[in-house]
Amino acid sequence: DDHSVGLGLPALGGLPPFVNSFQSVAEFASPYQHGEVLWHNCFDYRCLELFLDNVRQLSDRFEAYYHEAMIIPALNLLAARPGRPPRRVLILGGGDGGIASIGLRFDTVERVTLLDIDASVSRISRRVFRGVAAAFGDPRFRAKHVDAFSWVRRRGMRAKELGGAFDLVVIDFTDSPH
Repeated sequence: DDHSVGLGLPALGGLPPFVNSFQSVAEFASPYQHGEVLWHNCFDYRCLELFLDNVRQLSDRFEAYYHEAMIIPALNLLAARPGRPPRRVLILGGGDGGIASIGLRFDTVERVTLLDIDASVSRISRRVFRGVAAAFGDPRFRAKHVDAFSWVRRRGMRAKELGGAFDLVVIDFTDSPH
């Protein structure tokens, strides 16, 4: 397997060409993709990484840079609106729970809803990447494992099933080199 694709740049957790020290921790196959969690050397640090279809999606060494950048600027911008702090967040994709976990650090956020097609990603994240998946233990969080595109197309962004309109929608679909 070629685990050198994904984030790509060594500074962002990509695999330097001279490092080939992967050790499998867990593996799964779902109807949507093949997943594997691997230990490897991230420079001076031993890190856990999640690969989906041989593409690096998550590194516990660098995940905060990605997840924080995806939600904190938007929540801060929305919080600056007088009298209307962001209360309800919808995440399309993001089955590892990382963006949801960061969003739930904001005390104004009352509800985070995640729509992700692959429950296997959520299960492995809860098992192996517990800090990233902390949202799954928060009562303000709920996950639906559905095709987010189809779900939104059929029900819209104000779906009563999810409790109405959202203040913020974050899209975190799988990275793919194709």
